[in-house]
Amino acid sequence: MVLWVFVAMMVCLYWRPFCLPLWVYSTLGALACVMISALDSSDIMHVWAMVWDSTLTLVGLIMLAVMLEKLLFFEYVAMLCIRVLGTKGACGYVCPRARFYVFLVLFGGGLGAVFANDGAILILTPFILALFKVRRDSGHNSGAFTPLVVCLLAVCFVSDFASNTFVISNLTNIITAQFFSIDSRDFTRAMLLPQASILLACLGLYVLVRRYLPPILRFYDYGERSLMTKGGFIFCLGVLGILLLGVLQGRSFGVPLCVVVAVCVGALLLYGRLRVLSCLKSAPFGIVVFSLGLFIVVFSVQKAYPLQNLLSSVPLGIFSVGVISSLGSSLINNLPAVMLGNLALADFMGLGAVDSSVLDSALLASKELLIYAHLLGCNVGSKLTPIGSLATLLWLFSLKRYGIYISFWQYMLVALLVVPFVLCVGLLGLYLYTLL
Repeated sequence: MVLWVFVAMMVCLYWRPFCLPLWVYSTLGALACVMISALDSSDIMHVWAMVWDSTLTLVGLIMLAVMLEKLLFFEYVAMLCIRVLGTKGACGYVCPRARFYVFLVLFGGGLGAVFANDGAILILTPFILALFKVRRDSGHNSGAFTPLVVCLLAVCFVSDFASNTFVISNLTNIITAQFFSIDSRDFTRAMLLPQASILLACLGLYVLVRRYLPPILRFYDYGERSLMTKGGFIFCLGVLGILLLGVLQGRSFGVPLCVVVAVCVGALLLYGRLRVLSCLKSAPFGIVVFSLGLFIVVFSVQKAYPLQNLLSSVPLGIFSVGVISSLGSSLINNLPAVMLGNLALADFMGLGAVDSSVLDSALLASKELLIYAHLLGCNVGSKLTPIGSLATLLWLFSLKRYGIYISFWQYMLVALLVVPFVLCVGLLGLYLYTLL
């Protein structure tokens, strides 16, 4: 019965009957699982124990991005970048497309590594819109691959592609590191080469991108009006610095990541004298509800049909695990997929979720490297479909507020061209790491 609930929910997510929000379908699916007794209260508490920190962190990052946008922080950053990258012309600043693309990949990669994929996309999307001076309700049409749409697609994919370096770079990393008790330094050591390979692959995609960008990009100078003050800009940078410090060191002192983000949100609220209710209304909390509903439904399916039975019939290796995780994440979203994969791998490899000494003593063994292949599939491969990553859903929500609509087929065309190539390069980098 639970399998039929899952199938019905997935059909609704892709078909969208009655044009309801995505969170309605996942919530109905979760309620159906509870009603048919597919899981009990202890199972729900187990799921919540696995995802509470990552979920509350996502809520805080959404709030942080909304407040930075209200304080005109992104417009100020856009102005600085235009003046550094471009050359002053008669009608503003001009910048060669190659230079701008390299900057976009490296800048997005840095943000994706430090502020997580969801935080990076919440920062990069208004940043790109500010660069092109797109205002809300401006009526921009995205029926073709215009320079604006190409740059928006680039930051959408780079935000997830670059979220493998640190434990805090992706909510999937946080969940997996906590589940297997992986040390953050060991995590970064194993993922450094795959991440470098992925960024090089992203830079190589310039051969495709240049067809849709003019040789010279032109940006209008904001001037000094309507922007935040230098003091306000420095304060926002200080808040982001505190966030970075808390992200890197908070776990060492036992401070949950969501607490660090909450402190930064509180600081911006006090400084900007922003209305809490106004910020809450602007935040897409339906995406968080959508994620939690998916978690419950997928966990119910895993309880009824254990995935380790499937894994036992598959010749596992870095590439096969990466591909399986990619397809699963694209279908059901990477957060529930990473949870399912962790449970299946733990049972398949005989690893516990609490005995960290097992992993620490044999971190370089091939079995443990399957965990990293699983994460690469969830982080990179999830971009095959729009619902595969919460960052993509946040991105689409942000664009909708500006009247920019990117169709499902337009997105899928880019994803099918880009994602398999980048995923294979990342898995190849992980394989090369095993040879070192």
